[in-house]
Amino acid sequence: YYVDGKTATVAVSATPSGTRVISTNGKPDAAIQMVEDRPRTEDEYTMTLLGALPLLARPEARTFANIGIGSGLTAEVILSHGSPAALDVIEIEPAMAIGAYAFHPRVDRIFRDRRMRLHTEDAKSYFARHGKRYDVIVSEPSNPWVNGVAGLFTREFYRDTARYLAPQGLFVQWLHLYELDDRLLGSMLAAMGETFADYQVYQSSVGDLVVLAVRE
Repeated sequence: YYVDGKTATVAVSATPSGTRVISTNGKPDAAIQMVEDRPRTEDEYTMTLLGALPLLARPEARTFANIGIGSGLTAEVILSHGSPAALDVIEIEPAMAIGAYAFHPRVDRIFRDRRMRLHTEDAKSYFARHGKRYDVIVSEPSNPWVNGVAGLFTREFYRDTARYLAPQGLFVQWLHLYELDDRLLGSMLAAMGETFADYQVYQSSVGDLVVLAVRE
């Protein structure tokens, strides 16, 4: 799959070992091993935890928002649970959402589960326009050094996003360790700490963190 989209070039490639990778402007964003009996990719552990951790922390959560569709695996994990009543997936690039079809059948529910709605627009404008509040908001952006992504790791983003959390709502974010120095990582966590009352950091793979935060 290869498409010059409205905001980025999106490609899906396959390796001889059975791994499929979706990339934005040449930067790999998510990889899934499609062969069942072969080892999982590191991304799969992270994407699974992005969906599973909030379900473990708040099993009664009903409304979910997922910023960035990626491979669709995070949304797939959320929909695998019976508790969520609605999942809004916000993806700015339509070609990215179409590219997720390449990971079928590893991601299947996102194409047939009526609880999910896909919104192809910028997350900030989406939240401001709809004004909905969510029990869980999951953010899985690309690396912060990718063009147009840095804004998803700022005090302003965390402050604006927290406004759309329901009481006792959870915010979950993917942080990439590789190609970051300690100072930059520290500034991201400090920005999160200014908005959220508490947060926990999980290392999901060698190069990735998952942060689980609460406003109250």
